[in-house]
Amino acid sequence: MLLFHISHAVTVIATQDAPTFGQDGKDVEWVPTPDVLVDTMLNLAEVNEDDRVIDLGSGDGRTVLAAAERGATAIGVEYDAGLVQVSRRQAEDRGLSERASFIEADLFDVNLNDATVCNNVPAARP
Repeated sequence: MLLFHISHAVTVIATQDAPTFGQDGKDVEWVPTPDVLVDTMLNLAEVNEDDRVIDLGSGDGRTVLAAAERGATAIGVEYDAGLVQVSRRQAEDRGLSERASFIEADLFDVNLNDATVCNNVPAARP
């Protein structure tokens, strides 16, 4: 069963990274998901080694990396090539490259058939 966990509210934390504006032709901007919200989402979805997690608009990879740390196979889909590279380096540095992977792609072009958990946290604009 495909479990979609979509959160419509993003908690603002003072230490949160500043958002960057989206690329030309795209109507999104990157707003990092606070770690406490990542943990809450993964706890609610009961993510474990049996799961295949796909994070649509994975940004800096924090959700994918956290899922991989729980033993899940996790894939981040990100349009921004720079963020994909940052995420891949983090996975390698943390020894998670076997379970965490990142692709540069438009989230609307990704096959979700194998996912057990799919995440996309829309940014709340002020």
